[in-house]
Amino acid sequence: MRRRQVLQALAGTMLPCTLAACDSKEPDVVVVGAGAAGLSTARTLLGAGLSVIVLEAEGRIGGRAFTETKTFGFPYDRGCHWLHHASTNPWIAYGLNNGFDVHQDNGESFILEDGRAYQGKKLNEFEEALASILESAWNNSRGKPDAPFSSYFDDENVWSPTIESMIVNDWYGLELSDISTEYIMLEDEDNDWLCAQGFGSLVAHYGRNLPVRTSVEVRRIDWSGTGVKVHTTDGLLRARAVVVTASTGVLASDQIAFLPSLPTQKVESFNAFPMGSYNHIALRYSNDVFELGPNAYVVPFATDKREAGLLSNANGRNLVMIYVGGDLSWELERMGVDEAISYGVDYIDTLLGTDTRKNFVNGTFTLWGQNRWTLGSYAAAAPGGLSFREVLRQPVGNRIFFAGDACHTEGSSSAARAYETGIEAAASVLNAIRV
Repeated sequence: MRRRQVLQALAGTMLPCTLAACDSKEPDVVVVGAGAAGLSTARTLLGAGLSVIVLEAEGRIGGRAFTETKTFGFPYDRGCHWLHHASTNPWIAYGLNNGFDVHQDNGESFILEDGRAYQGKKLNEFEEALASILESAWNNSRGKPDAPFSSYFDDENVWSPTIESMIVNDWYGLELSDISTEYIMLEDEDNDWLCAQGFGSLVAHYGRNLPVRTSVEVRRIDWSGTGVKVHTTDGLLRARAVVVTASTGVLASDQIAFLPSLPTQKVESFNAFPMGSYNHIALRYSNDVFELGPNAYVVPFATDKREAGLLSNANGRNLVMIYVGGDLSWELERMGVDEAISYGVDYIDTLLGTDTRKNFVNGTFTLWGQNRWTLGSYAAAAPGGLSFREVLRQPVGNRIFFAGDACHTEGSSSAARAYETGIEAAASVLNAIRV
């Protein structure tokens, strides 16, 4: 069987939470974090007959997949939105099998320049320039020590500012100087899908019957004796093993103490995959301000400055989602929600060269860098950091296991890949416990 077939087979043997598993002070396994990785870990272990407790510091499940309806009166994804790499994405099958409106993203892409949207020749030129820059980076970096992507980026190409904007704002949330070239070269994304009810709703449904304790912080994991002792704000739990799915940002910040301390290389691996800042400025209008139809992906042509890309008329709701990453995103987080919304409204007016403010209804801004339970949006390898991925994935003492988007061996971070690492971690736990 292929690797993904094995993962799907493991995930298919899932049992609902039992009362004993939920109430026990000494489960077989404690899972830290109720995001995609933590939930898939728990479901797989429960399906194998182990008792499990999932601890989540937030007051909800889903992690960085979070759909809310309060702001706009309809589902809005504050975190994960697209179901990337659809050919292998397990969330698509789950959504289709559980009554969700999961569908291929049929929105079109446009280049925006001087208030006009272009496809055809202009879009082809952009795509060719992007392919050329990536190919050049690949050829020039082969056989050399990993370096920042900025080392191989072609600044002379007329499309370079636009491509830099996309890579920083739309893709990774890190500046070109902070991203590993080897990491970018791993990417193999294919077509994207969407969930009308929200990706976060899909993940929440998946975890709805699991033994999750929300609003419980893990303060210390003691692995000095037999098994593990997990110290929390809700008391002490003893278990045979623990699976940690907290973000690399949280792990690097020492919010969770380990006794004894983790090996030096393990700590270095957290810093080798820093969290980028990637946020949405979401603006609702009374009309489709770009007039490009639902889910139109708009790439503003940039000259000498960074230009944020955006999704126009998301899900046909007249919602514009402006993607900001890297330094711009961190700056807007420092400014606050109201200032970020004002920035976004002004930005749309500037792009279109018209007064759209009269049609503006309301907006929001996501602030993932200020969320103390994530400290960023998702992880990417720093220059020279990709070699630490195997260290990041490896268990410690055969009792502390790790899973999450940064632990996957292929391409960039996503909820689909986090899901797969959870199943892999569960398999490792089962092997260790059953020895």
